[in-house]
Amino acid sequence: MPYVGCLSESVPSESADLRLPTVTGKVNGHVVFVLRDTGCTTVVVRNGLVTEQQRTGQFKCYRVMDGSIGKVEVAEVDDESPCYTGKVQCLCMKLPACDLVIGNIPGASSG
Repeated sequence: MPYVGCLSESVPSESADLRLPTVTGKVNGHVVFVLRDTGCTTVVVRNGLVTEQQRTGQFKCYRVMDGSIGKVEVAEVDDESPCYTGKVQCLCMKLPACDLVIGNIPGASSG
């Protein structure tokens, strides 16, 4: 199974002072922090923002910046942000670097 790439499932503790360039957006009507990550090839959402009805039952493998790999469920959520607006397929992660990470997908803007 091919891997998609993403920033990180969590920001390392030694990077606690790292200030990620986020904007405010909405996922399923919830106000969230959105990161536009041009080093990512997909969209990542915090698992708790996804409803059961939005889960596709499919899983995708991913590889993060530190080389670690994992497998998570895929969902389709409603996103409203300066980076992307519309229904988007995403990876559901327990602790992503931000509530919503928008990678290099068709229609994504710089935010």
